[in-house]
Amino acid sequence: MAEPVEARGLGSDEAGVLGPIGALARRADLVGTVARLVVPAGSLAEPVVQGMFTRPHILPWPDRLASSVCGVALVAAGILAVLRAGRA
Repeated sequence: MAEPVEARGLGSDEAGVLGPIGALARRADLVGTVARLVVPAGSLAEPVVQGMFTRPHILPWPDRLASSVCGVALVAAGILAVLRAGRA
């Protein structure tokens, strides 16, 4: 029979709410630093991977504008999160 989560040192608030990446991000070592950079890296990569800055001209202008604005917002949020993770 498996040990309860509390017996292994992971409280229910740590493992249940944060998930595995969030639980690792609380660590103070290199693993924690890398885990804190997972979400910002995704935020920086998504606009490039999804092509948010280069939309076909067949789409109406509101769709192209919204895609670019979302791409800029994701990149800005990713940069701020990387800077914040670097300070922690």
